[in-house]
Amino acid sequence: MHEQQELEREEKCLKEEKEEKQKQLVKEQKPKREEKEEKHRREDEERETRRQERGLRKLEMEAELMRQKEAADAAKREHELELVHLGNRDDRPHDREDPDKAPKLPSFVDGKDDLDTYL
Repeated sequence: MHEQQELEREEKCLKEEKEEKQKQLVKEQKPKREEKEEKHRREDEERETRRQERGLRKLEMEAELMRQKEAADAAKREHELELVHLGNRDDRPHDREDPDKAPKLPSFVDGKDDLDTYL
């Protein structure tokens, strides 16, 4: 019986030793695990920052493109207005009368009307 108690005590000691080693191993692995988790967290944050920076650059480029398009449209409108203005200019003096208020002449009918008289 004494041997059995001795064996049980040894088993208990071995079991306690094993548990202590496991606890020590967990303690040793905990900083490594925390360090790994921190590294992953930083990498995730860096990826997110880069993604946001790409999005910001894209928005800036789109805004610049819109500004350039608006400037080109404004220049085009100004050019068209200038062409219209130049097209409306006449070198001859303008009559003050409205052309719609000018007297209307009867139409000339060839063979019936005398051309000399009509003119």
